[in-house]
Amino acid sequence: MANFNAKVGLRRIFTLLAEAKKPLIGHNCWSDLLFMYAAFQGPLPDTLAGFKQECSKYFPTVFDTKYLATQTKEAQRFKDGIWLEALFKNVDGHKGVYLPLGFERYGPEGSGAAHEAAFDAYMTGAVFLKLREELNAEELDARKNKVPTFRNVHVLHLDKEEDGLLDGFLVHFGGFGKNV
Repeated sequence: MANFNAKVGLRRIFTLLAEAKKPLIGHNCWSDLLFMYAAFQGPLPDTLAGFKQECSKYFPTVFDTKYLATQTKEAQRFKDGIWLEALFKNVDGHKGVYLPLGFERYGPEGSGAAHEAAFDAYMTGAVFLKLREELNAEELDARKNKVPTFRNVHVLHLDKEEDGLLDGFLVHFGGFGKNV
């Protein structure tokens, strides 16, 4: 019963996020979107177009910080990479942020806690805020709903049918079984 209640609680968070229609911010978040849908909404649609339509229904605005980092005027400054921790350090993500007592390991003097969910969320938010400062509203709007796919050069447009994918290009995602 405890496992059921935990899943119901997480489902409520998914529902609240979807109902709020606020921008969803992620870093390299394509697989996160797939997993959230499969875990909290239902089986993935049979087609990529079907998933994109469903995703847009629940999350009409998605920003991916990995994609945004490649789209700034000075993207070449990310010579150390565009993985989350490297971006966070590059944009000086701690600047202007004050952490409560007991959370020093998350600060610039601490060892950090990359790959802990809460810290990764914090880093993603900080990176987004810094990158947003570099883009005007029109530029930012042109970059919404575009997410890179894992280990691929293609960017998926969540709000458009076409993606600029090559003719005959096959997109297959698996491993999101019925009991996710």
